[in-house]
Parts: sequence; C-alpha cells; structure tokens
Amino acid sequence: MKFSYYLYPPSYEDSTINIIEKNLKTLNCLLINHADDFDSFFYDKSLLGLKFKNGLSFCDIIYGKLSDKQFMQQILPKMLMKLNYCNHAYTNKSNLDTFFSESENAFWGIRFSSTELYNITCIEDYSKFRYKTIRDAINNINFKTLKDVLFKKIVFCDDVPNMLNSIGKKEFEQMIERLIALDNYNIGWTNSNFNLKEINEKTSLTVSDESDTVKNDNKLKSYRYFTLPNNLGGKYCYYHIKTGDFRLHFYPDVSSHKIYVAYIGTHLPLR
Repeated sequence: MKFSYYLYPPSYEDSTINIIEKNLKTLNCLLINHADDFDSFFYDKSLLGLKFKNGLSFCDIIYGKLSDKQFMQQILPKMLMKLNYCNHAYTNKSNLDTFFSESENAFWGIRFSSTELYNITCIEDYSKFRYKTIRDAINNINFKTLKDVLFKKIVFCDDVPNMLNSIGKKEFEQMIERLIALDNYNIGWTNSNFNLKEINEKTSLTVSDESDTVKNDNKLKSYRYFTLPNNLGGKYCYYHIKTGDFRLHFYPDVSSHKIYVAYIGTHLPLR
C-alpha cells in the first residue's frame, strides 16, 4: 500500500504568512518524525504561483517573508527536496485518485471546506488517515503485505502471517486490535526492562507470563521456543496475550526495545 499527499493550493488561500509558516513547520516535522517509505508528498507550480491579497505569491513568501530565518534559509530548502514535483493541479479527490490510481490519496493544507478524512492539516489528521485506511483494508490475505505499514515497532516471525490464515474473521479482528495496542505501547517503550505490570496498567491488554510449571518442564517450554529474525536467534517467548481460544506469544527485546511476535494460534500444550 502506498500513500500520496498533494499540497492543495486552494487550502492556502487567504492565509497569513504566520499561518503558512506554521503549516510548513508542521509538514517538516511530519516528514522527519512520522512519514515513511510508504508516503509521497507532491506539489505543483500552481502552489508556488498562488497569489495573496498582499500581492505576494506563495513562492515570494516561503523564500523571503518567513519570520524564522533559519527555517527559511536552511531547513525549508531541505524539506522541499523531500517533496515531489508534479505537472498537474488536482482540483478534487476524484481527480487526484485518477492520476494516483495505485495509492491511497489525501490533500495537505491549511483550510478545507469539509472535514473529510483525506483533508489533512496536521500530524494528528495524518495519523488518523493512515490508521483508518490501513485498518479498513487489512485482512488475513493481505496481512503479510500491510503489517509493516500498520505496525511501527512490532517485528513478526516469518510464520505468523500463515498462522493468521488459520483463524476466523472475528478472531482475526480481535487479534489485530491486540497487536495495535501492543504496538502503541511499544512505541513508547524506549528504555528500561520490559515491565509486565506496567503494560497491563497502561494498556487495554492483559499480558501473562508462563507459570514455573511450564518454565521448568523441558518439553512444555520447548513449545514456546522460537527462532526470531534480525539475528536474535532462539528465544523462549513466555509472554502471551489471550484472545478467546487463541494466544499471541511474543518476546520483548530489551536491547532494541522492539517486540517480536512469534506465535498466534491455539493454546500451546500444557502437558
């Protein structure tokens, strides 16, 4: 899945220089801290030539009238290099979707006549658009393709997508909600050891550890031993989340502060 965002010229009309500057700084923050390889941002000459009531063009403003001179002279040129130039002015969503037929599309700007999800003015709007679009599309079949778009810090073992094919639609939806909650926690987990009490208190998840009975039984604990990617090798994945008759087993890697999901399926053997 790809995402295309078009800087929509009409949304900048009647805006002050300060508001334009704030919008561009927000866009720069988005590009640096939030956007990824699935995102592409576009603009065209109609934006640069956009005229304001004071007689200035958009180009005049961004290259000479911003109050933050360091941003204008040093940061903005680098930001513009991250944007793609296109040869068309897109006047509506249908027009945008026609030209960018292989991506999910949205407008970026300041003021829009409607509050559609695809009209984006801030990082919160961007996050909502991305999340809703992917969340509506993901299923058992395309999970392997979309998992890296939806989840930022969860790493899945190679067998997990195939495991998800064996569970029903209802259970799949429940499991996705658990994974989203786990990923959201993981994004904020940037230091210290993994804390079972903390994750249970700070999220809607109920995470359990295996009992000493399991951990002290060579046969039982072998069922919880998985080979993880990124050269982590074999690890015991004792932490698990219960969803109906299914379990999600994972390993929290303290060195990278990433969570590795190793198993999604029916309850692992207890005898």
